[in-house]
Amino acid sequence: VGAIPPLVALVRDGTEEQKERAADALGSLALNDANQVAIAAAGGLPPLVALLRYGAERQKEKATGALRALAAGNDANAVAIAAAGGIPPLVALVRHGTEEQKDHAVSALRTLASNDANAVAIAAAGGTPPLVALVRDGTEYQKENAALALWMLASDDANQVAIANAGGISLLVALVRDGTKEQKENAAGALWMLARSDANQAAIVDAGGLPPLVALVRDGMEEQKDNAVGALAKLSINVANHVAIAAAGGIPPVVALVRDGTEKQKDYAVTALVALVHNDINLVAIAAAGGIPPLVALVRDGREKQKEYAACVLTILALNDANKVAIASAGGIPALMTLVRDGTETQKENAAAVLLNLTTDNDANQAAIAAAGGLS
Repeated sequence: VGAIPPLVALVRDGTEEQKERAADALGSLALNDANQVAIAAAGGLPPLVALLRYGAERQKEKATGALRALAAGNDANAVAIAAAGGIPPLVALVRHGTEEQKDHAVSALRTLASNDANAVAIAAAGGTPPLVALVRDGTEYQKENAALALWMLASDDANQVAIANAGGISLLVALVRDGTKEQKENAAGALWMLARSDANQAAIVDAGGLPPLVALVRDGMEEQKDNAVGALAKLSINVANHVAIAAAGGIPPVVALVRDGTEKQKDYAVTALVALVHNDINLVAIAAAGGIPPLVALVRDGREKQKEYAACVLTILALNDANKVAIASAGGIPALMTLVRDGTETQKENAAAVLLNLTTDNDANQAAIAAAGGLS
């Protein structure tokens, strides 16, 4: 730590070679959390930003690497780098820098963009088009980090529009389909965030986004599944997408996540089914994919929102005569009766609606519910 103040002084006032070497040294030291704090406390951020803006090519490269390391996992430094004017020169390097400078700058921007205010500032500095350009034309590393930066930027509504206008959606769809493991994960995350917009939902489907997202839900790594099923849950809000998601083969892998996924995956998968079930063909397809037993399991043993949403899906499924029998056979009646008795108000309402539908024109279910104590 004692070496940090003299290194900061060299970045600010040293010879050209000393500035380059000192910036490189600070970047290495900043891999340690305590050193991140110490470098900022020693006033290291403004001279690094100055070097980024006015330095020679190698100095810019080293300063960018140091700023990236200083912002990693440290929100205070991320805010301070932006306050020191660091975002515009980083955007400039993404646009016009050398390959090494682009590597460091895009990595720095994706780190800075995890802060909401910085995400807005990066877009305001013109960062969206060059990031989209890197997704299209960059190296593998640049594509990976640019997709992650766009994911972070898309947390802002205005940025969602800007990314789409810059041609980002079709490029992200291509990465989900053909990219590396990390590129697929980050691009699916970006599409998930972009799909919060109605216009982007349509654009993602028009760009051919459903088949590669479904493929990730079915065959991807865990983090890829998280992002892809999250995206499908958002896309399923659009009624026009209900048939398209099913046609892309989406229902069986979504059902599989309800059954076997992580808790996060179950959350998103059951959310998707809440929307998808509102279609007569999908209603049958969800049951045919084995959806009823895992939905009943969620009603019985899931987290609070999972219970609520699973009962919501079963309400619609229970409009089908064959599904009435299947829900009862899967142990649905006792689980729903328990939810009516002990659940939250919304869970009680949903469970009661399922039971009502189960009894319609089904004497066996009427008898089973009466034997279990009936509905008061």
